[in-house]
Amino acid sequence: MKFFPVILALALVMALALLTMVPFNLNAQCLQGDCEEGQGTFKTGDGGTYTGQFRHEKPYGRGQYTTAAGGSYNGEFRDGEFIIGLANFITSNGDRYEGEFSKGNMNGKGTLFVKSGEIYAGEFRDGEFSGQGTYTYADGTYCRGEFKEGKLNGFGIFETKEGTFDGEFKDNEPVEGTFRGKDKAIYVGHFKNGKFDGKGKITLPDGTKMEGEFKEGELVVKK
Repeated sequence: MKFFPVILALALVMALALLTMVPFNLNAQCLQGDCEEGQGTFKTGDGGTYTGQFRHEKPYGRGQYTTAAGGSYNGEFRDGEFIIGLANFITSNGDRYEGEFSKGNMNGKGTLFVKSGEIYAGEFRDGEFSGQGTYTYADGTYCRGEFKEGKLNGFGIFETKEGTFDGEFKDNEPVEGTFRGKDKAIYVGHFKNGKFDGKGKITLPDGTKMEGEFKEGELVVKK
């Protein structure tokens, strides 16, 4: 008896290359205030603007930099570099990030809007999914749980078209837990490659119960 296919194939969508320095060049100009040692508004040569504090003619302290493309960095600057705060920008992959930013990367809580229509909302560490988060696919299915180094590891929930799995994950794949099918069937046990595999018990929609050893989604040894 065969059951459901691979239930989790989480695509990693990390993008680390992003602007952290306010671009100064010969075409830049101070629009108002003191852009040397005070508070002012500065227009960069590429059409962006910075409003905030300056030291030694560079952004230093609290401020906001808005790029010509509409991205924004609001927080703490040092020697022209964005150090920590809230960011809203388009990554080199064409995805959009909104959230906390520090140490030159996505760190803290944020949301990544993938250009293919997928969304990750949760915690980041050095540009990777790390901590509690929810990854929602374009078709509305989603997985939620503990991420580590960009992958779902530990307890999580995955809502598929076939049903819902809740249990333990390792590197994006379910290893042990409960799958509740849309047809009301319930499987409790081990998994491998997204399929029932190992010791498990299944209750069919009509109430029939089967327990034993599963292999690639099939019951091969009945208890």
